[in-house]
Amino acid sequence: MLRLITGKAGAGKTAAIINEIKNSVDSKQGGCLLIVPEQYSHEAERELCAKCGDTLSLYAEVMSFTGLARRLCSLFGGGAAKYLDKGGRLLCMSLSLKNISSRLRLYTAAGRRAELQEALLKAVDELKTACVSSDKLMEAAENCD
Repeated sequence: MLRLITGKAGAGKTAAIINEIKNSVDSKQGGCLLIVPEQYSHEAERELCAKCGDTLSLYAEVMSFTGLARRLCSLFGGGAAKYLDKGGRLLCMSLSLKNISSRLRLYTAAGRRAELQEALLKAVDELKTACVSSDKLMEAAENCD
């Protein structure tokens, strides 16, 4: 079961979570997973170990978002996919701009500049984050004419 605990700073969210996990550990109920941001994972583990003792690792676990993603990929697949790094993405953007340069009305000369290529990659990332598909983008472009 997933439970989200929200509240203002200092409202006792962390203490409530740690006490709940301690109760589960004391009653030997396993499967507790505390998901925290990367920068807090070590501190959260220390706090839980101090409160729960040596048996913590048998019944509960602290995991960062990255660790959770890795675990899910190892369990369900997808972790072996190779992704381009920033340099590879810039190279692909450069080659793409070069291939379509004859069709560009704007940015013909600027298309060779790394600054524009980086800006275009940022735009691609923003569009992906907003779940804008290439089809929707083409549809919007056609409606602009």
